[in-house]
Amino acid sequence: MSSKLVYIGNLSYSASRSDVTKFFRGYGKISEVMLKSGFGFIEFEDQKDADDAIHDLNGRSLMGERVVIQIAKGTPRGAGGKFITDRSPSRDDKTVYGVSRGGYKVIIKNLSSTYDCHRLKRLMDKCGKINCVMAHHYRKHEAVVEFHKEDDMEYAVKKFDRKEVNGRELKVIREQERYKLSRSPSPSKGNKPRSRSRSRSRSRS
Repeated sequence: MSSKLVYIGNLSYSASRSDVTKFFRGYGKISEVMLKSGFGFIEFEDQKDADDAIHDLNGRSLMGERVVIQIAKGTPRGAGGKFITDRSPSRDDKTVYGVSRGGYKVIIKNLSSTYDCHRLKRLMDKCGKINCVMAHHYRKHEAVVEFHKEDDMEYAVKKFDRKEVNGRELKVIREQERYKLSRSPSPSKGNKPRSRSRSRSRSRS
C-alpha cells in the first residue's frame, strides 16, 4: 500500500476531476486522479503532501457533502489510474450493481432497507436500460440509479417520485437538482489554497 495514495469517500456523484483537483489545490503536486460513483483516489508525488491533505481536508465540505479523506487501503496498478482496493464492489456486493458510464442519474431517498441494489434494479428496469445502481452504499435509505438515456431518467422521476414502495414514500430527483445549490456561481467562493499552518510546514523550492 502506498501512503501517497489518498481515498476520498462520500463524494458528490456529480463531482468532476476538475472539482476534486481544485479541492486539493495547495497540497502539492498530484500525479493521478481516479473518480468512481461516490468515491475516488488521488495519488500525490510526495507522501507528506498526502498526509497534510488528509489532516486538513478530512470532513470538509465538497459540493455540499462532507467528504472522508484517508490513506487508501489499496494499491495502484497500470496506466490510466486503475486501482485495486478493498472498496471495489464484489459479485456478492448488495449495495453496488454495474459500472457508471457517465449516464443520467437519479437520487432516490427514503428507500426501504429491504431494497438492495439488485432488487432496486428490478424495480427501475421498468423505466429503461440501467448502467449502475448504488443502494445504501454511503447513506442508509438513499440510492443512486444511472440510466443509459435521459428520457428513461425523466420517466423514472415521473413514475416513482412520491410513490409508496414497501411502506415508504420515495423522493426521486434528478442528480443535478440535488447539487445545483451547492455549486457557487462565483469562482471567489470556491476552495482557496490553504496555507501550511502545521508545525512541520516546510519551505518549497
